[in-house]
Formats: sequence, structure tokens, C-alpha cells
Amino acid sequence: MKSSRSILLAIAALCIVLFATALYLQAARDVPPCPLCIVQRYLLATLALTCGCFACLDPRLHKVGAAAGLCLAIGGIGIAARHLWQQNRLDAFCDVDPLEKWLNAMPSAQLLPLLFKADEGLCAMPTSLLGMSLPQWSLLGFIVIALGLLRYLARQEPLVPWLA
Repeated sequence: MKSSRSILLAIAALCIVLFATALYLQAARDVPPCPLCIVQRYLLATLALTCGCFACLDPRLHKVGAAAGLCLAIGGIGIAARHLWQQNRLDAFCDVDPLEKWLNAMPSAQLLPLLFKADEGLCAMPTSLLGMSLPQWSLLGFIVIALGLLRYLARQEPLVPWLA
């Protein structure tokens, strides 16, 4: 059985790889991120930080970190599903997205525009990678993360051992 620390670190590493892939596509292949892409980046960064930080804490807190990560992954699944739905209904969503203005006004978008600044709405041509659209890859990534965390949480250890 794998240790809880290695599971949390693997989840954090997967989040970093997904985030880095998005940055590569933005910088090298000139794929501007839409507002929902930026929300998914925030979720990936938060997931990586959550799992990474809890992996460094007392092993008795690892399940708490996994539960928090699962909540973030479920949020990512919802955002990615919304992104896919919206991408298939471009005729209804080609106006300026109010989410874009709100995201671009955040301090993180001001300090790190390459990472967190939304450039275009969903009217941009959907880019595919290995036959799947980017929201599909994002959805798949969040599902894999959620399943990994669910599997870990399903172990027969109490969530908070000192209260059991």
C-alpha cells in the first residue's frame, strides 16, 4: 500500500504538469486562455498547494488534505463540464464575458499576467491536443485527480485519528 504522503505528492505533481501544459500551449502554441481556463488554472494551483502542503504535515492530517483536495477537484470537474457545454454552444456565448473582467481585475492577474490573465472569450477556435479539446483534457485530469483522492479516502483509516 502506498504511503499517504506519496499519494498527495503525486496529485500535486499531476496538477503542476497540467498547469505547465496550459502555460506551454499559451506561450509556444499561441492559445490564449479564456476565463474558464483561468478558473481551472486557479483550481489546479490551489489543488497543488493544498496537496503539497498537507503532504508535508503530520500524517494524521493527510486525509483532511485529501478531503479538501477532493472538494477542489469536484469544483474543477464542474468548471470543466461547464466549459465543454459552453464550447458546444458558441452562438450563445460570443459576447464579452463578465467573468473575464472580474478575473483580470484580481491582484494575481495583475502580478502574474502570463499565468492568470484571461485574453479572449470562448469564440476563439477550439484547439485540440491528441484528438481531444482542451476542456476535455481538463475534465479528464480533474476526474483522475478526484478518483485518486476518493480511492485514498476510501481506505479504512479514520479521517481524524485522534478523535476516533
